[in-house]
Amino acid sequence: MPIPEFIAGRPGRSILPPVYLADRAVARRYGVHRSTPWRWLRSDPSFPKPVSLSPGCTRWRLEDLEVWEQGRADAIEKAGKP
Repeated sequence: MPIPEFIAGRPGRSILPPVYLADRAVARRYGVHRSTPWRWLRSDPSFPKPVSLSPGCTRWRLEDLEVWEQGRADAIEKAGKP
């Protein structure tokens, strides 16, 4: 019997099951209005795409948001260096 992917792990990925955040939780994480992550989705191609878990249930993977945050931090740091 094969080992489930979240236990076996994937290169560069967490071995824990994914954590999903609703738009309200994403907004709370960044201190913005609930509609702002949806606007970012339309206007910023680097913003992570949400996952449809079932009809009417769309969530963002926490891991994807953390990668996006790190990319933004790296870009800001790189821009600040001469």
